[in-house]
Amino acid sequence: MTNATLVRAALTAATCALAAAAVAGCARTGAADPSGTGGLGAAPAAPPAAAPPAADAANPTPGAPRPSRPAGPDPEPSHASTATASHRPSLSPSATGPRIVYFRIKQKPQCPQGTNVFPVPGVPVVIEWKVTGADQVKLSVDDPNRVGSYGTYATEAIETFTFACSGAPNTVEKHTYTIYTVGGGAQRHKSITAEAKVYEISTV
Repeated sequence: MTNATLVRAALTAATCALAAAAVAGCARTGAADPSGTGGLGAAPAAPPAAAPPAADAANPTPGAPRPSRPAGPDPEPSHASTATASHRPSLSPSATGPRIVYFRIKQKPQCPQGTNVFPVPGVPVVIEWKVTGADQVKLSVDDPNRVGSYGTYATEAIETFTFACSGAPNTVEKHTYTIYTVGGGAQRHKSITAEAKVYEISTV
């Protein structure tokens, strides 16, 4: 055999030996790594198992016991109080017709006094009234049976009248005033009497 042949044979044997060693190493590695990753790294860890959902208080687990309710009657439902309708009293016919609110003497009269040289004039009578539910007021003086013998006036007024003192000295002069309602319903009337002492007028 030539030298060249011997060299080629040696190279071929060496190559085969290297190939066999490689195959044996691969087999050992696969047996040592049962995960099958071939020694390239550890396999990723499996994700943790999800925790079971908490029981819903509003929807408990079927079959679970429900909390017991205290014994006793069911509570009455609350109802808002309704407004009570107001009842107004019906007005009587007399309340809707003419009404004399007041009829009175505002200023008392006085008869004249003093002497013929130094006379003291008399004081007139002042009368006031108020009437509702009527159109007018009629006034009579010392003649209550004659409606309006002294004139017609407004339903609310203050009037001044001369007070006649024709009686004997030291007597009491009286005059009666009467008002009558006109319109608005049944007629109403009211009377008042004013009085004053009659003085003697001395002559000097």
